[in-house]
Amino acid sequence: MMRALVVLASLAVAAGAAAVECPPLPGAKALLRSRARIAVGEMHGTVEIPRAFGALVCHATKRGPVRVGLEIPPSEAPAIRSEERRVGKECRSR
Repeated sequence: MMRALVVLASLAVAAGAAAVECPPLPGAKALLRSRARIAVGEMHGTVEIPRAFGALVCHATKRGPVRVGLEIPPSEAPAIRSEERRVGKECRSR
């Protein structure tokens, strides 16, 4: 199936985000210290890598804005855009 790379808009650190406790992720601090681009790959259908990826993004948001690129089927794009709008409204209302 053809995949599309959807680059989500920069995820700004929302007000109160510093209060969010990120799941532990050994090595995250050292990895994020470099401020390099980080690519994470996985075999589709696993739960471990997406969970670790979520934790890594959580830790990264503590340091500033984050950009995330996801490979998703084009058929999922409307749902992603809808969620982006919802989160954007939520952040603006704070």
